Amino acid sequence: MNKVFNFHGVSNASWFEGLLITLKSNYTMISIDELLNSYTKNKKNANSCHITFDDGHISFYEIIYPILKKHEIPSTLFVSPYICRERTNFWFQEIKGYNAIEIKKITCNFLNIKLALLDQYPVATILKCLKIDEIWSIIEMYKKKFDVAAKEPCNIDLAQLKEIDSYGLVKIGAHTLNHPILANESDERCNSEIAESINGLKEILGHEIKYFAYPNGYPGIDFGSREIHILELNNCEIAFSCEPGSFNAKKDPLSINRMGFSHNSSSLSIRIKLSMGEYWDRLRDLSTKGEIKSRIEIGSKILKRTNH
Repeated sequence: MNKVFNFHGVSNASWFEGLLITLKSNYTMISIDELLNSYTKNKKNANSCHITFDDGHISFYEIIYPILKKHEIPSTLFVSPYICRERTNFWFQEIKGYNAIEIKKITCNFLNIKLALLDQYPVATILKCLKIDEIWSIIEMYKKKFDVAAKEPCNIDLAQLKEIDSYGLVKIGAHTLNHPILANESDERCNSEIAESINGLKEILGHEIKYFAYPNGYPGIDFGSREIHILELNNCEIAFSCEPGSFNAKKDPLSINRMGFSHNSSSLSIRIKLSMGEYWDRLRDLSTKGEIKSRIEIGSKILKRTNH
């Protein structure tokens, strides 16, 4: 069973190294180019594994990257050239630690909707139903109301990105500029978020960028045929969703499934997850659909507001 495993930030080095050792004992670790060969050269991969990392949190450089080099494990890192260059944070990083009730109040005032209609949902789930400019407007309102300063940047900088890229073990892919839910955005904004992230990384690193990861990444609600077409126009060869499942050459290379791990999950739960294979994917899919159901409900409530 061929798998792609996805991570974000990591705070526990021993946990992460133990997980990598477990993966190496269960799979053949392959690079993204070897994965691409499954599609372009019809190369057969049996029980292979590729690992990816989204966002470019500083823990990648400080914790993850040294462990990858120690064990010589190829991987792919998906980042925003804007975030690396401007030394700023993604919206979900910026709201970490905010008072959930207060930001919900501000959001509901912004949307002209009663708090009772959205109060049952997590803040991040609510914000994922909005355009990226709306999310940042709400964040700025919160900062102003409570005199909150912008957080210190928590992602890698350009020098670190270039160092990682030049070593060659980790390939770099694009992850939009601002991490919007692409399906929420206009055609123009969607195109700029994808194309400018690819071209921006190309300018910084001096080579083509052939890989992409969709923010949030669930097909049908986070991205669709429009986003895939934009990637094709920008010569992207592989793109990853966050939909659970295995990868094989019969699936669309611009919507490859990935499986995530809960940070600091026990070695027992990791082994159970690996042994369950597709059955675990189905269970995780149900969990993901729980958020999707909530977002559909929120979207419906917001739409009713705009129609009155």
